[in-house]
Amino acid sequence: MANRRQLLVLAGGLAVWVGAFRLVPQIAAQLDGFEFSPLQQVPGFRTLSSSARTSSPGSGSFDFMSGLMPVEPLPAGLMQQVKAAPERYLFKAMDVGRSTTPVAYFFDYYCPYCRVLSAHLTELAAASEIVVTRQHWPIFGEASLVAARASLAAEMQGDTDKLHSRLLRTPGQVTPQFLRRIAEDVGLSWSWMEQDMQADAVTASLDRARALARLFSFVGTPSLVVGRTVAEGEISQSRLRDLARLERSGR
Repeated sequence: MANRRQLLVLAGGLAVWVGAFRLVPQIAAQLDGFEFSPLQQVPGFRTLSSSARTSSPGSGSFDFMSGLMPVEPLPAGLMQQVKAAPERYLFKAMDVGRSTTPVAYFFDYYCPYCRVLSAHLTELAAASEIVVTRQHWPIFGEASLVAARASLAAEMQGDTDKLHSRLLRTPGQVTPQFLRRIAEDVGLSWSWMEQDMQADAVTASLDRARALARLFSFVGTPSLVVGRTVAEGEISQSRLRDLARLERSGR
């Protein structure tokens, strides 16, 4: 028969094993360099504990400029639709395999760090690490809105990258004359683009992005939803790749 000391040792070992079992997901995340907190307003999603939503203005890691554009009311019922099925609107119902992580990218063409992050996303997408859905969230003024509408209008002509890339490289604010020149440079019809920039479909896309940004309480650009994890502000390419792989693992 086991004596009291043996029983205590056995009980202690069992407690350690149970505790370790319960903490495996947390430990695994920390070993990968990530710590998460549940996103209360969107069940099933989480945020990086080091996310920029906890930063203070002037920290240098985030663009606190969302107040530049006036806050416009959303179309009736849109927030309820987005809240009921956030994945559908984040990733636009894309068919993503288990080997690729969906990423929703909220950006503004005049957000300085968005240009750096766009390059990171392009490289990871080319390596089949992620599939990106661009969510145009123009918060830096009227030129941002014009650029976003132009990009969305270009997509209606089948161009998903050429105009987008040119706008990312544009140092100054766009004007209709400049847009016409670069549209023609990349082989687009300016007359169609000028008309499509005001199309209902373009406005609806911008409204959905605003609703999603409001649902997730984003502070500014850039903001990402990587699978089920929110990451705001600066993030290195290697850290983004590791997060995408962690999401694919289901942890």
